[in-house]
Amino acid sequence: MRDDDRGDECDFSAACGGDAVGQLPDVVKRVMSGCREGVICNCGQNKKAGLDSMNKERFDKYIQDRYEPQVRWYDEKSILNKRLTYLFQIPIITMAAITPVFAALEYKELTIIFSACVAAGFGILKFCKFEDLWHNYRTTCETLRKEMVHYKTQTDVYATVDEHGKLFVERVESIISKENIKWVSTTIENREKNKSMSGGH
Repeated sequence: MRDDDRGDECDFSAACGGDAVGQLPDVVKRVMSGCREGVICNCGQNKKAGLDSMNKERFDKYIQDRYEPQVRWYDEKSILNKRLTYLFQIPIITMAAITPVFAALEYKELTIIFSACVAAGFGILKFCKFEDLWHNYRTTCETLRKEMVHYKTQTDVYATVDEHGKLFVERVESIISKENIKWVSTTIENREKNKSMSGGH
């Protein structure tokens, strides 16, 4: 999915801040450099009048290799976590409603089993956060799709700029980066909670 052949592009990393650019996927760095003969990159240098630093070939490659796979991934993960949420929540709600009936009828074994299942189900949902992941992934997926709509119709922020392709790449990477940061933050928070619950061991 990623190719290290930089071709005839300029040294974008050196010209535009190597540390930040180095963290981006290779396909993003290639697209954002956009340097070919007769088209100078947008790194503070001059460029030919009327030519966008993002050429169509590189932009199409970015859409194919980066944007579309990311949209599919978030869509599939959202659907998966939605199904897992329903898979656990519906039985939990049902068993939680039935358990008092068994208790009233003095079916001790069933009451104990159903109570244990409800407690275990709630614990799994809280630990795995299927519902949170479902909403986060769906929000990111729809935000990425909306960005493409704005790009194609040249509305919102695209109405006032010339380099639509470059802006699109920057905004898409920002959306993905924010979701990744949120996921890391949630993961760390969960680990800290688990440590505190286990007495720090």
